[in-house]
Amino acid sequence: MGVVWAVWHWPALLQAHRAMSWIAWWSLATMAARVIMAAVAVVIAVTWKAGRARPDGPAAGAWSPQMRE
Repeated sequence: MGVVWAVWHWPALLQAHRAMSWIAWWSLATMAARVIMAAVAVVIAVTWKAGRARPDGPAAGAWSPQMRE
């Protein structure tokens, strides 16, 4: 999908008189950024604990009315 995103922008980048080498590096950086964002999203989804609004916020270990000691 990242390749489609990059190719979609090539005509506009060419009209803006960007060099082919610039477009190539921009495309590579764009695709790399999307891979990193997807990997981070997967890590967050896998490590997220259900029932916690913020994984390391101030209420992460706080007692709630639903919990019984």
